Amino acid sequence: MDKMVKKLGAYKGIQVPKLDRTISDEEMQVELDRAAKCAGRTFEKDSAEEGDCVVIDFKGTIDGVAFDGGEENDCPIELGSGRFIPGFEEQLFGVGKGDAIKVHVTFPKDYQAEELAGKDAVFDVLVKAVYGLEVPELTDEIIRKVSEQDTIEEFKEFVTGEILRKREADYSRQKEDFLVAKIVEDSEIEIPYVLINERADQIRQDLEKQLSQSGKTIEQYLQANGLSREDYLKLSEEDAKMMLEGQAVLDEIAEIEGFTFTKEELEEEIEKMANLYNMKVKELRQTMGLFGENMLGEDIKSRKAIDFVLAQSIEV
Repeated sequence: MDKMVKKLGAYKGIQVPKLDRTISDEEMQVELDRAAKCAGRTFEKDSAEEGDCVVIDFKGTIDGVAFDGGEENDCPIELGSGRFIPGFEEQLFGVGKGDAIKVHVTFPKDYQAEELAGKDAVFDVLVKAVYGLEVPELTDEIIRKVSEQDTIEEFKEFVTGEILRKREADYSRQKEDFLVAKIVEDSEIEIPYVLINERADQIRQDLEKQLSQSGKTIEQYLQANGLSREDYLKLSEEDAKMMLEGQAVLDEIAEIEGFTFTKEELEEEIEKMANLYNMKVKELRQTMGLFGENMLGEDIKSRKAIDFVLAQSIEV
């Protein structure tokens, strides 16, 4: 097969945005407020206002006809959370236990369920309970009750560490994606359509298998995401092309830099996979076959290539 990378873009010294390690006062306050709420005391109220929890039964109709997903019992809603359709929560302000009201809303035009998008609906709502939350002032004593820290300052340090750990994990993934996309953008690559089609088929098969295992169908998935069958096919081909282009440039870098894999490295990866799938190594080898082992070896070289590109990158 002809070489797919006709011209490889620069892969050393690529500039990437530096990770922002600043924790804003707003971010910290959200966590402090959450900690205080954990120690809060709920109490019944006569009338609901923003921030209160309202427990309701509801049943929605469009032109007098009930629709899927439009009915639920004992549903708790925090007023002001924005969890429901725009305009729904606002009509619950002032309600009390035992009230029965009609809530009129219009589904957003970009609503994920295509058959509901842009349509007017009426919900019959029965209010089962209204709860307020009395939130105490945050003190060291409260912190000891709701966390493993002893003081507010220790809790702030903990929160800072947790926010940064999550941010660093996200940044690491985003950085890899950014670097590969940049190299692909600056390269000349020709991926045969037959390979794109094969990979797209595999992407669709994997997704549909996952959906089936969770008791869902591809039709439900398309409906929930507002996609037509044509959109679905197009997106899977775009994803396949992007994946193959990324793999192609990493393969090219591995070849240029002389990255290989050892028998020991291959054995280590197979053992990891066996543990992941709860299989014996011998059983996994038989399942993979020689082709599968070769593919795993190529993955090892690709990993070395992206690690090399990461090490050569410059954060600015």
